[in-house]
Amino acid sequence: EMSRGLGDVYKRQPLDFSASLDAPAGKYGFVRSSANGEFVFENAPEKKLRFFGTNVCMGANFPDKKTADELVDRLAVQGYNSLRFHHHDNEVFDHSCREPSRLVPERMDRLDYLIACLKKRGIYYSTDVYVSRRNIPASEFGDLGAIQDIREYKALFYIDDRVYADWERWAERFLGHVNPYTGLALKDDPALIS
Repeated sequence: EMSRGLGDVYKRQPLDFSASLDAPAGKYGFVRSSANGEFVFENAPEKKLRFFGTNVCMGANFPDKKTADELVDRLAVQGYNSLRFHHHDNEVFDHSCREPSRLVPERMDRLDYLIACLKKRGIYYSTDVYVSRRNIPASEFGDLGAIQDIREYKALFYIDDRVYADWERWAERFLGHVNPYTGLALKDDPALIS
């Protein structure tokens, strides 16, 4: 549980930067790069933006709802307008491969809720489609066998069609997952910036 301590910034105080957020994230459409390389919105190209963000890793990607609300409040007050999800893929991958989606429902629900909270407050998010998924059973690769190590997967990705096809399936399942709190697949959410 998060508790207030030294370094906390409180709402409606001089160092509360949440008013700089233009919520909800994605309301102007997808973020694009302009001809001169600046970030602009698809439906409001005159609006330029910069991202000021931070990163969460592994289990921090899946807070309970109360903690997610508190985390997003803190990020907003501190003026962050983006959050990167990192090393989440191994945590949401169903290693038993019993789930047809290959996603662990409880973990995805926590991530989905966090994403919905971010979006509501005007905070964009980014994610990696592959970082550290490992211990992938042989049933995913045919005659290649199981892949236990992330370095093995990353090396084979470039030279083995079975591993590349697995990555494509994973990307489709993960990015095609519909967030029940936003009603959008991750790939269709303009709050996803990369």
